[in-house]
Amino acid sequence: MNDLDLYKFVTDNDIEYSYAMNGQTEDVLIFPYYNQVSDFAKMLPKCIFDDEGIVCNMKDGYLAIWMNNICDYCEIEVGEVFKK
Repeated sequence: MNDLDLYKFVTDNDIEYSYAMNGQTEDVLIFPYYNQVSDFAKMLPKCIFDDEGIVCNMKDGYLAIWMNNICDYCEIEVGEVFKK
């Protein structure tokens, strides 16, 4: 996955996102609906699911996923995809 792939996924699917503090670090939370998660997972490198996998919180109809670790792994600059 590269920054353009992620940007297209977020914009084409109207994925809501928000900047928030994750511990001491500013991070981005994305909120894909359940039916969008499969397409998101297909974009990610398979080895990102090794070890701990991707931490997320299941909500009513959507997931909340922190993006800093995912973007770091894929060498994507968070600010290039997620505008404040």
